Amino acid sequence: GVIVIVGNRARCFDDRDEELLLVLAGHAAIAIENARLFRAAARTMHHASILASNAQALARHVTANAMFADIVRIAREALHADGVGIYLTESGSDRIEVALQDGAGQDAAGAVQQSFWETPLGEAMRSGRPVFIPDMAALRAVRAVDVLLEKGIRAGAVLPLMIEGRARGVLTLRYCHVQTFEPQQRQLLTDFGTHVALAVRNAQLFEDLERRAARFEAVAQVQRAISEAVSLDEVYAKIYSAVASVVDSPCFVLLSFDEDTDVFVPEYCINDGDPIETDTLPRFPPGSGNTTQAFLTRQPNVAARSRAGWSGQVHVTEGRGEVAV
Repeated sequence: GVIVIVGNRARCFDDRDEELLLVLAGHAAIAIENARLFRAAARTMHHASILASNAQALARHVTANAMFADIVRIAREALHADGVGIYLTESGSDRIEVALQDGAGQDAAGAVQQSFWETPLGEAMRSGRPVFIPDMAALRAVRAVDVLLEKGIRAGAVLPLMIEGRARGVLTLRYCHVQTFEPQQRQLLTDFGTHVALAVRNAQLFEDLERRAARFEAVAQVQRAISEAVSLDEVYAKIYSAVASVVDSPCFVLLSFDEDTDVFVPEYCINDGDPIETDTLPRFPPGSGNTTQAFLTRQPNVAARSRAGWSGQVHVTEGRGEVAV
């Protein structure tokens, strides 16, 4: 840089003046450089402190709710974001899960979700690299971005959640003011995204373990019911209770196959959570539907929609002459 000295009256600078001014400029340069280095060191220490506290906070959580609460707190307090979001998906997948939305811009999540792959979020997923948007006005042509601008969001950071070498979603930080996203800030946000990815993976592993434990407990319930029950109706009710404890199953049918008449016989039925008298239900012969396929192949049949037109998920499993739907 330079030092400029001006005055209100004309004067001549002699050699002594020039020497003094050069010494002053040298000292000023050293002072400025020291201040710059001190600011850089202080900023580095601040970033390291934030990351250390973030890592400690996120590492202690194994449930998604507790983890998300800390992510929001850190993003708002330490990173000064006005809004936070997490979208979970796989590369090229049509299934986009909105796992977290908080703060400014959260009510635009639906629009972002619908056009996910056409937004900077999709770009971050495909490349596996962060995307920083200092001023969203430059991307107004993108419908989802235009919705965010209408909600008062002016800048954003999109951080891919890299889990086991693949992007499994993105963390979005939204700001109500234009940002410069200097290199130090970009590095801090990128490192924070890495911490969030690890926390998400840990929470997913814990939830998977909980689901497996719930399934084992359901099997144990059925086994206990069979050994303790005095009637088939009681066994069927226990089987349904075990299934309902693992998956949302407001509709449930347990069928047996009558080899003498060659038809499926409803033994136990739940519709919208209420038991149905099976005597009023029709018996039917094997056909080409999911139930018959599971019975004949002895393989589970899982479908998002049954051929009978039922809505919701349908799970069909075969077991010792009986079929559970």
